[in-house]
Amino acid sequence: MMTGDHALGLALYEQALAQARAVGGEGILLLILSDFAGWLLELGDIARARVLLVEALGLAPRHRGQWLVGVTLIGLALANALENAPETAARQLGAVERMRIQMGLAIPPPYQSRIDRAAALASRALEPEAYDAAYEVGRTDPSAVIALELDRPGTETAGLSSTQGARLGLSRREREVLTLMTDGRSDREIATTLYISPRTASSHVSAILRKLEANTRAAAVARAVRLGLC
Repeated sequence: MMTGDHALGLALYEQALAQARAVGGEGILLLILSDFAGWLLELGDIARARVLLVEALGLAPRHRGQWLVGVTLIGLALANALENAPETAARQLGAVERMRIQMGLAIPPPYQSRIDRAAALASRALEPEAYDAAYEVGRTDPSAVIALELDRPGTETAGLSSTQGARLGLSRREREVLTLMTDGRSDREIATTLYISPRTASSHVSAILRKLEANTRAAAVARAVRLGLC
């Protein structure tokens, strides 16, 4: 893609995506989805890029590599800037910058190019004060930016039966927490993964135990497995 052979590059991304799905490695799948989407955005295929970014975002809360969420947010910021949603793009760019600083990361040139393009489009569409304010909102609280995207219609967390979960009264967030519980995550690890406070994570766990009529986390996980929730 970087040398301009887009036909070969797109074919190789399709092949890599199929292989990642077959293997089942969520981290590499998330990265391929986000990076593939970024190139599609550069080629003007916004609709396909959004489909891939929504899939990536659904995987992000379950993965320990939190920096991968930043890769997805870069793509979403560019998509929103291209589709005349500059305030949303600015918030997402602010969140990316905060995550970059917190994790001490250097951003590779292709990603930085997408950040620069999104920033240029968004800043041209907004008054400087409005752009700075939206950017600061994202930089101050990346978790809120991510949570907003996860709550948009059509964004589902992979690996959990939403239909069965809904029948038991589990919210989308509780289904995400339950999925992490089945992976053996502690309340603190769940909080870190989902960008929520440990207290909020504990509240979700308590609600899940109540709704699944379980006295312990192990019993809740066992029942969830029996019911095919995960």
